[in-house]
Amino acid sequence: MIIGMYEQMFLLRNYEDKIYFIFLEGVITGTIHQSKGQETSALGMLYDLRKEDFMTLTQRPAGHCLAKGVSLDSMMAEKFAKSTGCCNEKEVPYKREILR
Repeated sequence: MIIGMYEQMFLLRNYEDKIYFIFLEGVITGTIHQSKGQETSALGMLYDLRKEDFMTLTQRPAGHCLAKGVSLDSMMAEKFAKSTGCCNEKEVPYKREILR
């Protein structure tokens, strides 16, 4: 269990780092809402939830979505407004549309 949690925290931090560097390169327009440093709170809250359990998000929810099981590919696609993204090209900050 501990190794699985560490691997998940590593994934969450790497996602945040990748988004940050892509943003600095000017590939992502607008702004980003990082949750770097808050990986343990997202993971601790969601690690043992079942697929049918719900969660509520407010701000900086990317780590929570990854911890809940939203795929990394889907999250990255959403940042680039692709139809394969978790919110179907809307590029919203991963909130109500993906609670399940």
